[in-house]
Amino acid sequence: MKTLLQNGNSKRFTLLFLAYLLTCTCNRANANTIRKEILSNDPNAKNCLSLNSSRANHAQGQGVFGNLENTTVMAWINLSMSNQRDYKYIIGQRNFSLTINQNNNLEVKINGEKYSSNSILDSERWYHVGLTLANGSLKLFINGTLDRTFETHASIGNDTSLLTIGKNPILNEGFFDGKLDEIRIFNISLNDSEYQKMVYQEIENNNSKIKGSVIPKNIENLDYSSILRYYKMDIFNGNTFKDDSLNNDNSMQIINGLTIVVQQAPMPFLTRVSGNLSTAINDDEKGIRGLDAVENRSSIISINHDINQNSNTVVLGMTVGSNATITMNNNTKFQNNWYLKLDGKIDLVNNSQLIQTEESELDPSSSGHIERDQKGQSNMFNYNYWSSPVSSINSTTINHGYTVAGVMKDGTTSIPQNIQWTESLNGAPTSPITLSGFWIFKFQNFSASYANWNSIGQNGSLLPGQGYTLKGSNSDNSFQNYTFVGKPNNGTITQNVSANNLNLCGNPYPSAIDADKFIRDNINSINGTLYFWEHYDTNSSHNLSYYQGGYATRTLVGGTMAMASTLTSQNGESTKKPNRFIPVGQGFFVKGSATGGPIVFNNSQRIFVKENNFYSNFLLRAVENPDVSANALFNNQEDDFEQENFIKIHLGYDSADNIHRQILLGFMNQYATSGIDMGYDALHIENNENEMYFQIENNKYVIQGVGEFNINNSYPIGIKNAVAGTVSFSIDSLENCSSDTDIVIFDNVTNQNHVITNNRFEINLPAGTFENRFSLRFSHNSSLNTNENLLENGIKIFNANENTYVVNSLNDASVKSIEIYNILGQKIITFENNNNQKEIKIANDLISKGCYIVKVYTDKGNTSQKIVVD
Repeated sequence: MKTLLQNGNSKRFTLLFLAYLLTCTCNRANANTIRKEILSNDPNAKNCLSLNSSRANHAQGQGVFGNLENTTVMAWINLSMSNQRDYKYIIGQRNFSLTINQNNNLEVKINGEKYSSNSILDSERWYHVGLTLANGSLKLFINGTLDRTFETHASIGNDTSLLTIGKNPILNEGFFDGKLDEIRIFNISLNDSEYQKMVYQEIENNNSKIKGSVIPKNIENLDYSSILRYYKMDIFNGNTFKDDSLNNDNSMQIINGLTIVVQQAPMPFLTRVSGNLSTAINDDEKGIRGLDAVENRSSIISINHDINQNSNTVVLGMTVGSNATITMNNNTKFQNNWYLKLDGKIDLVNNSQLIQTEESELDPSSSGHIERDQKGQSNMFNYNYWSSPVSSINSTTINHGYTVAGVMKDGTTSIPQNIQWTESLNGAPTSPITLSGFWIFKFQNFSASYANWNSIGQNGSLLPGQGYTLKGSNSDNSFQNYTFVGKPNNGTITQNVSANNLNLCGNPYPSAIDADKFIRDNINSINGTLYFWEHYDTNSSHNLSYYQGGYATRTLVGGTMAMASTLTSQNGESTKKPNRFIPVGQGFFVKGSATGGPIVFNNSQRIFVKENNFYSNFLLRAVENPDVSANALFNNQEDDFEQENFIKIHLGYDSADNIHRQILLGFMNQYATSGIDMGYDALHIENNENEMYFQIENNKYVIQGVGEFNINNSYPIGIKNAVAGTVSFSIDSLENCSSDTDIVIFDNVTNQNHVITNNRFEINLPAGTFENRFSLRFSHNSSLNTNENLLENGIKIFNANENTYVVNSLNDASVKSIEIYNILGQKIITFENNNNQKEIKIANDLISKGCYIVKVYTDKGNTSQKIVVD
């Protein structure tokens, strides 16, 4: 139980006063027992303290704030309707106090200086209020949210006055009228995260560390000894109440009487009825505002009723009871930032997603599950590459794996049904649907040989992050809805890929992931390219030789569409280009780097981006999906993300037998060079009869990332032509490209330039391979500059003898400055060439070992090159 100093009009006054008299005459153990019998039938019930200004009841004890340079103070308060125009002191001493001023602002006083909150507090409503003070910075918090920050030179100084609760520490005035609970004083200034984790729960001593009483986790490894005073208002000894800090200071005396009520502050928030979170939690009788649980990201909520949410929900911690269901409607996100205990169900309707951030832990003992829909092609001849966002349901582990039959259900109806499985090659549109287990394969850490596909069927074991193939049921609809049912995967998920080998992996979470972040996190283990299989709707055979489809690619430069027939797809282009954000359930290939290593998925890659977002990868998106744009009536906004804009050219090639290939050239400024850059250049992994590709260091690439745009540069293109006839080059699309720059295909045989900015270039070619004939170039105002790669050939950049050298052999170009970037594009060094040196030496002891890009600025343009510092 907890204690309050309560208004004399309480219906419980007689019993409470009796409790107080008994407290004065009984020992502590007996007094506690008597209080619990009087106030509650629950032996674990908590108390809080209530003060009445008309009775001037308060508490005072030994001071603690004197000479504190750093401190944190926090408390739960509930203001009564009376004395609204007076100061209401929560806790303090002569030189330092936390109060509510005449305007009902939270206010801090430091040696006469006053600092007030922006927010005005209501009466008859519970608020958590507090402050942190350190190094001249004062922060005020309300309900765990930072309200206001001040820079102050005021200091508490020497102060030996009494510590008071509920009264002006100097004068006999400023009595608090209302309820107080969970008062804590620290000798450190907590950071925002540490502070917020203590708001909606009590804390306890866990082997000298501060631990939550609701969320069973230590709080940022904080020492319990940092607590100077902790008044839980639970235990009384005569006319004093207990300090639960290690100091065990029991000098805090009750003045003018004591009243007790059962604890009311939301530690944590509790649902009372079914409904949305706000209505389910709201309790006017106790002064608990349901919207506080929804609006404050530090909320901790215990769900024991069915909840229907139509807006984004972000909480610090949550427990979901075994009989409770949370339904996320309206394409919203449920975001958990610290702890989730899931014994019930979370139903993620349509494009709703479960986001668990970097610190968020799914309790392994959770026995509940989620449901998440995703659509795949229904064509019984077509593969989709899948990856499950869930593992099987248990109450002991997470990320333990699954079988396809165990977690993937027929989502045609509102209640997911078990799929019927057949050994036949063909699925069928039965109810529930019938699928063939014959086509379920995985591809883990083998060479690129087709024979290395491993058949696992519907009952074979898969781990989170591993991808698998599956064909459809041949229903009349283009897409089949599936429902994943299981324990959500969370946290770091790792598998391995050997050097230069392929691995079929996939998004393991019930949320989108950022492909760019995934590539950067794994750039040492993979070649930095993601390969997405697309099977076209026109495919009508299980025979491999008749397959119609190909691999779309994605790097940090962007994405290219898979090869397509100009006869079966509009303009010879696939309609599915892999963009930055990978949706729930999507599988894809990666290729190991020269060394291979771990493939790591983690929560920092997760992000709430819907599948209709321009930057979303939509390979599994169904065209009939409902609108998932933002709804003005609800908060279902996507997460913010930064997107840099670079010049990009999507170049198209149509073969004589109507096959379209797209390749991508991106000018990535300081992030890439004209050489091979892992994560930017996409290695060609297919062996088709018709192809177009960039040639970099005698290798074939479908995506090439280079440095800054230079009108003088040239980019060699290779061509494979299966049959003789007319082929054509064209621009599929341009991004951020200047309108006064022409894009040109140069033919080395005819020595002619063909502008393709707005028109196709057609030419009759025999069957064969052409690797030295064509190149992509540029011209300005229709005047072609044929001085190829002038700066790149004239300015040499190399690493030797513990130094980086830049040598300028050009007579008509001057180096102005040099910048060195790490592989993430962060600037490490800037050098200004004020003396116009022709040879510039930069000592490598200024940078650590690793791969860097050196960018050189000249009066004739810019160039960049990659170096490796050993």
